[in-house]
Amino acid sequence: MKYRSEVDGLRTIAVVPVILFHAGVSGFSGGFVGVDVFFVISGYLITGILAEEMATGRFSLVNFYERRARRILPALFVVTAACLPFAWAWMLPSEMLNFTRSLVAVSLFASNILFYLQAGYFGPNAEELPLLHTWSLAVEEQFYIFFPLLLLLLWRLGRTRVQIILGVLALVSLGLAQAFVISEPDATFYLIHTRAWELFAGALVALWQRRSGSRVQGANEIGAGAGLLAVLGGIFLFDDATPFPSLWALFPVGGTALILLFAGPDTLVARLLSLKSMVWIGLISYSAYLIHQPLLAFARVRSIGDPEHWLMYGLAALTFPLAWLSWRFVEQPIRSKARVGRGAIFAGSALGLAAFIAVGMAGHATRGMPGRLPEEVVRMAASGQEKNPLSGACMSWETPEVPEPKCVFDGFPKVAIFGDSHADALAFGLRPALRKAGYGVFEATAQGCLPLPGFRRIADTEANCSRKNQRLWDLADQNGYDVVVLGGRWSVNILGTRFDNGEGGVEPPGQNGALETLDWSGAFGAATDPARRARVLKLMEAELRARLEHHRIVLVYPVPEAGWDVPKVGAKAMMRGDKRDVSTSHDLYKTRNAEVIALFDSINHPNLYRVRPEQVFCDTVLPGRCATTLDGQPLYRDDDHLARLGSDLLSEKVLEVLATISPNVTQASQ
Repeated sequence: MKYRSEVDGLRTIAVVPVILFHAGVSGFSGGFVGVDVFFVISGYLITGILAEEMATGRFSLVNFYERRARRILPALFVVTAACLPFAWAWMLPSEMLNFTRSLVAVSLFASNILFYLQAGYFGPNAEELPLLHTWSLAVEEQFYIFFPLLLLLLWRLGRTRVQIILGVLALVSLGLAQAFVISEPDATFYLIHTRAWELFAGALVALWQRRSGSRVQGANEIGAGAGLLAVLGGIFLFDDATPFPSLWALFPVGGTALILLFAGPDTLVARLLSLKSMVWIGLISYSAYLIHQPLLAFARVRSIGDPEHWLMYGLAALTFPLAWLSWRFVEQPIRSKARVGRGAIFAGSALGLAAFIAVGMAGHATRGMPGRLPEEVVRMAASGQEKNPLSGACMSWETPEVPEPKCVFDGFPKVAIFGDSHADALAFGLRPALRKAGYGVFEATAQGCLPLPGFRRIADTEANCSRKNQRLWDLADQNGYDVVVLGGRWSVNILGTRFDNGEGGVEPPGQNGALETLDWSGAFGAATDPARRARVLKLMEAELRARLEHHRIVLVYPVPEAGWDVPKVGAKAMMRGDKRDVSTSHDLYKTRNAEVIALFDSINHPNLYRVRPEQVFCDTVLPGRCATTLDGQPLYRDDDHLARLGSDLLSEKVLEVLATISPNVTQASQ
């Protein structure tokens, strides 16, 4: 296949935005579409080579996979091996466990499947995964497992039929992407069935050019220019809110196809892409793509809080000289058949893959190799993994017909625990404390659902929260649970904003949203709409007053939010010998929760009993501060949910209040 310098320039258009996007450089919010450009280029080049070999009877599957191994594996092995000492030195056990799992997945060309199962590409922890970017390599290799065989099978049908069949397959794949991008965004982003159309697009361009000559006749400025504008539009205008890949992906995919079709040697686009600097970066683009993510990810792993911008920009720049070294001393020599024979390639590939699988299995077997770290670091980090063991059974959006048996415990008096994931975290310590005191317990929570009818989150389009909560209160009536402990992340649902403690601890995005009232007016409003907030507060007061007519309610006021991922920050600080204080401002707590606290304080009813978490966590260790650790142990399992220790402390306050409701409680505990 004839060399086209503009294709290397196009690789530059693909790789540079990806690197800048991952480095957090403003203006490149859609830099992730560079991967789509790579897919089209890959499909174009590979199909061009395969078609030429099949047309001349020289195609060999062994030769094909030898070329893939020479192209993909040497630099991948070097970069992956270079990650190992940094992972060993800097990663917490949970991070090391994820990393070693990714070693196995990368070696099996299945990392796209692993990362789909673990978390989304835009998730809060994705930036700390050194091998996250290998998902695209996995997609390509999965595609090339079947594509040469498919093309060989179809080749005898004639070029026209081959193009028609590949076109139909591409449309099916694009249709699946469009159909599931909203309901299954992670699967659509990562998996082969919704990405194959992008490689098919490149394949169709290559086949079309073979049929019509080297390129479409009359290649012109308009087609190439339109293609470049489409690609650049995706890079600068898309962001993590763009449903992707979907029809929107036609911008980078279609744009790349147009450039490949129309960018003849004399076009302005081809001349720009063929500039020496563009071609140079394009030649090292594969190594640059491999190297950039580990550099940036390990900077984030090592840092407490977000790394400084200058560091990330510097690492992005460092990618290119390192990539040149990889290209010059790893990629180029091993591509030479005179230097490295076929046997050495296949043997080295097998040994390398087996070695990484072995390391990965060792990490999995030891749960992240905790023995390499001091015991206090492991203990601090492990507290972040402790969760209510009944969360799976007792925290659900499903509307129950009867109480879940696993969530009901006999005893008297009977107490129900209702709320969202904050109530679930409280129940971690409260349920065993209640049982020890002789209570009967009914635990029922739902992530993101406040424990009152009439509310839903924006994502709860079916109003499941409201229906479930109405049913839970009915079940409490029917089963004699006249005392209900209510817990929730009240203020975040009023404000609709994530928590920033003003000291570097910022809640990751995507973990909260607005709570909207089901007032049947349709006027749900935006998260920050004052009218929406007023409706929510009004309905919250009305629902609480209505429940108080029939139940005694222990109302747990807002738990202070941390902003920091407390176990993670604490463990990393220990690793660095950093005596960092991760407490938060009590005044900030009062300001953020002022509306909710004022509402709760305004309700006077003989059936209402109050528990104020700020009395447990604030001004107890340091004046003016809300503690997130106690005696070196975390009170939180993340940035806002209580760990077992924090839950135990707050549960003591709940039991004190319950003791004032029924004199039998004191007797039962004796």
